[in-house]
Amino acid sequence: MLDGRIIIFGMGLLFQKRVKQFDISKVIAITDNNKSSEKKDVFGIPVILPEEIRRLKYDFIVICTGYEIAEEIYLQLTKELQVPETKILSDRKFFEEMSWEPRSLLKVCRELGISTIADDDGYFYNHGILSNTNVRGQEFADIAWGKMNNAQVMLLPEVCGEASLRYAYNKLQEYKDAFRIIMFPVNTYGYEWLMEDNEYDSYCVYALDLQLKIFRKKEEVSIYVITHKNFSAPIDKMYTTLWVGDKRSCSIPCLSETGDNISYLNPKINECTGIYWIWKNTKEEIVGLNHYRRYFKTDMLQDILSEKEVRYFLDKYDILVYNATCTYPRTNSEFLRESIDAKAFECAMLLVKNAIMEWQPDYKEAFDRTMEGHAFFPCNMFITRREIYDRYCEWLFSIIIPAAENFDATPYDDYSKRAIGFFAERLLTVWLYKNSYCIKELPVLLKDTTL
Repeated sequence: MLDGRIIIFGMGLLFQKRVKQFDISKVIAITDNNKSSEKKDVFGIPVILPEEIRRLKYDFIVICTGYEIAEEIYLQLTKELQVPETKILSDRKFFEEMSWEPRSLLKVCRELGISTIADDDGYFYNHGILSNTNVRGQEFADIAWGKMNNAQVMLLPEVCGEASLRYAYNKLQEYKDAFRIIMFPVNTYGYEWLMEDNEYDSYCVYALDLQLKIFRKKEEVSIYVITHKNFSAPIDKMYTTLWVGDKRSCSIPCLSETGDNISYLNPKINECTGIYWIWKNTKEEIVGLNHYRRYFKTDMLQDILSEKEVRYFLDKYDILVYNATCTYPRTNSEFLRESIDAKAFECAMLLVKNAIMEWQPDYKEAFDRTMEGHAFFPCNMFITRREIYDRYCEWLFSIIIPAAENFDATPYDDYSKRAIGFFAERLLTVWLYKNSYCIKELPVLLKDTTL
């Protein structure tokens, strides 16, 4: 039982069962949202309206209700009455029983888009939680935990004092290369701000019976806007303009394909030379592509993605792509054949197939299924983390560089000269079809600001 002056919130059945357990000498007031105006005191303790809490000096407010009502009261206290989170707890936590902490922790994880938790120290088991179907009366079937190497988050044991704080710090150093997010509950007031780390952004999340310290690995985000025309670029610092191909007409501030590059292939493979340049010449942890007149947006807003939205989506998904284009009743192969010179199509198809058979034979079936299918992710637009980006590029360019170098574009019109590039556009779908990544499709905002 915590020591200090307390206010009890809740006068229902649970309060009536609990009241004799409290040290009445420490209770300075009792309140309830359904307070009767006739009842002035209980056991000589004044009964007040919730808004009267503001005028009292106290150490803790103990909520004496079930979880759902306690959550509503918690929000009322923190949002409406401006009570500090660290002064609010349930009767369970106050009497050092099995508190609502695990349930609140999982609700926070759900809100953050976390579905897998590495729980090597047995946090949930130690709190009497044996399955995700009954966590203090609520089901969390969408969240799994246990000893797992590929979880989104590492959960460390509670920090209850100096020894456990040192343990948490040592574990943070041990796991920092394996997890983007590491977190631990804090059960001793004042310890939540003690530990920082230069490689992580850290902050505290509060909920009923929960102080959760979260360390999120610092990740730089860059979305490269690929262009071959002068245009008004987004002012958001996350967006960086990259000029591809012939730069003689360029009159805007931008990066260009210097260093390791394949810009000589730009007439054949379009923005793919930009994808290659980003792969070989940049190091941001989160990276992606937009076009000078096409930008990812959310379903709700008519504005381009913000950095906050990118981070939010990539906490839940592996890769963000343009909404799939449906070609039905034509197949992807028929759709492309009808879009360009027939001979250019046949030549490019043969070269791409041969490159796949030589360099990536495991993808032959995925390629055939995609080309005979009726949908693909268009425009070579995607956002993902560096390790996935690098993996894709290593695969992609093992195919399209030899195909493009062997493609004689001389006989064809300017549009058909890009045949290998159009196949490359379909190869993102091939690669995702073969690999088990969690994909988020997003709409695109057409925003032509050419100068």
